[in-house]
Amino acid sequence: MKVESSRVYRVQTSSGRSARAVCVRCLSLPEAAASLRSPDADVVRALRTVVPEVAAGTVKVEAVGMVPELVCKVAVSSPEPDLNARLACSGQKGSRAKRLARILRVKTVDILAWNDDVEEMAISALKPMRSDAVRERIFDVETNELYLVVDPPVIAQAIGKNGANVRAARTLTGLRITLWPATSETRDGVTEEIERTPSLTQLPVGEEYSAVLAVLSECIPEISDGRVKVIAIGGVPGAVCKIAVASTDPNVRALAVCIGPHGERSQRVRSHLKGEFPGLSFLEWTADVHELVVRSLNRPGFSGGLFI
Repeated sequence: MKVESSRVYRVQTSSGRSARAVCVRCLSLPEAAASLRSPDADVVRALRTVVPEVAAGTVKVEAVGMVPELVCKVAVSSPEPDLNARLACSGQKGSRAKRLARILRVKTVDILAWNDDVEEMAISALKPMRSDAVRERIFDVETNELYLVVDPPVIAQAIGKNGANVRAARTLTGLRITLWPATSETRDGVTEEIERTPSLTQLPVGEEYSAVLAVLSECIPEISDGRVKVIAIGGVPGAVCKIAVASTDPNVRALAVCIGPHGERSQRVRSHLKGEFPGLSFLEWTADVHELVVRSLNRPGFSGGLFI
């Protein structure tokens, strides 16, 4: 049957009931397939329903980053100088954002003001982390990676539950965002460390191990305040996880403080991860790759997933 615009059709719903439907616009097959599989399309449709300014075209949706069931971030702008696009979408006391959250079935909807500066946009997208918590930034144009040196207490906040916050920020900006805890190192120090260890893949915050880093910051104060640094991490989800740590304070033994008396801290980390990595273990970082592999093999679990 050929479907035409503006015609009324009788259709059957998924529950088996008969209903009438009006065809507003006919899409080509590629267009229809794209609209069905794109989460951005769902967000834009919801915004048009809730925000009259979006439906009228006075507010434009620039980018969307969404983690289903957890968080949705929307960057908006307006061609009208007197219209605040972010406030228009948020609504009075966040009423429109809350309604959007119910429609999209997520816990949080963050409305952000669009910024053409991709670095500034990325920092804004890490809300609820404050922008003044970022001490330094390094943007690698070739790899599209943004390294942010931030205050240790807000790292877990920036990452979000199960890494949802930073994952949504990555999707919205298209950048690979990596977070570093701020210590006494300067920007030059961080740059030197990256150049000095070219074989080291930096911790993939916002991906499969972001939840681990958030729990480490919460359970181990020395990691949160920067005296102990997580250098590399890897493993097999649902089985084991290896965490290589190093101390930035000569008076702190990184491995000892991470394990804790009688293994209390490592056990606490495992319980917070709710069995995601039952074989979690720590090892002292060394720049000697061969020695690091030996240390990994001497700890219970799997060494092949370590990022070295």
